Amino acid sequence: MANPVNLDDILIITQVREQWNELAARAAAVLPYGISPSDIGDEEAEIHEDGSLRIFCSAKGERLAQLRIPTNQWQWRFPKN
Repeated sequence: MANPVNLDDILIITQVREQWNELAARAAAVLPYGISPSDIGDEEAEIHEDGSLRIFCSAKGERLAQLRIPTNQWQWRFPKN
């Protein structure tokens, strides 16, 4: 089971951020029929039981892009107590 998290609370390494930006741009360039750029919601994230983080974006209930990030490539912006 994955737990949703606020991306404002997460830090990711530069290479992963660049990879996500490229992936999201490619997804936006080939939107499925009936979906416009204005339909795309904010990026979302969730943490999985193994500690990995998944970032994704959706439009009209369809996931357009997603990236799973291993535990050693992200951390909490403000460490949890």
